[in-house]
Amino acid sequence: MKNLLLFALGCTLLFSSCKKEDDPFLNNQAPICPTGFTGPTCNVELEPKKITIQGVRVILFRSHDDNGWPWDFGSDADIYLTITGNGNFLLETSVKSNASSTANHHWSCSIPIYDPEEFMGFTLFDFDSGSNDDLIGSLFSKLYSEGQGFPSVLKFNNSSMRVELDVTYEF
Repeated sequence: MKNLLLFALGCTLLFSSCKKEDDPFLNNQAPICPTGFTGPTCNVELEPKKITIQGVRVILFRSHDDNGWPWDFGSDADIYLTITGNGNFLLETSVKSNASSTANHHWSCSIPIYDPEEFMGFTLFDFDSGSNDDLIGSLFSKLYSEGQGFPSVLKFNNSSMRVELDVTYEF
């Protein structure tokens, strides 16, 4: 009985000596939330004021046209990418010659997007010096949708290509 009484007294002293004022929720202090979140429990996702595309990668694209022909005879495609936002032209990359359809092709850039919910267009072409360039594929997507958090790499794909973007967010 004496041991039980000593144990109970020790627990009371231990728990009563905790500094409850260090808990921001008990002192009505605003919590320190991760970047992009707010609210009393950090569960409210902010909409970014700006998203900057810092790099773009084409990871995969169709190696042949709709008729089964390769984009270039005797070599791989000579690719370049255009990026549009709400129909406005934002970027045309340099040409990557003899680009394998399964390799990682990267371009650095700095494209600020001030409407994070605008539709972006990514269109991949095969450059042909003697004729019109061939359309390899296009895809369209928003850079931000509520609930996705704020990944540093955004991934988009469809049946003709896969694109990854390196991005940063400002709130």
